[in-house]
Amino acid sequence: MASLIGYLRHLSHGPVPGATGDTLEFATIVTPDADPIERQGMLDVLTRYFDSKNGFLPRQGPPDPDPTPDHVPRGAEVELACGGS
Repeated sequence: MASLIGYLRHLSHGPVPGATGDTLEFATIVTPDADPIERQGMLDVLTRYFDSKNGFLPRQGPPDPDPTPDHVPRGAEVELACGGS
């Protein structure tokens, strides 16, 4: 627990790479030797997940009361980038 607390105390209070006021950027890396069908299947699942999150985002309203890790902040849009082959 002490290690976690120490880590959290060293986090920046400023802007975070990949997060702006209205966008959260996610990325994945696919190795060159990945099976093309499995690669596309994984990317399809991720794309559909983020599309579903973006499709149901309220665009206006008070600050978001739901801090769960699965929850996208109110008004934020998620983007997916894929690196590798």
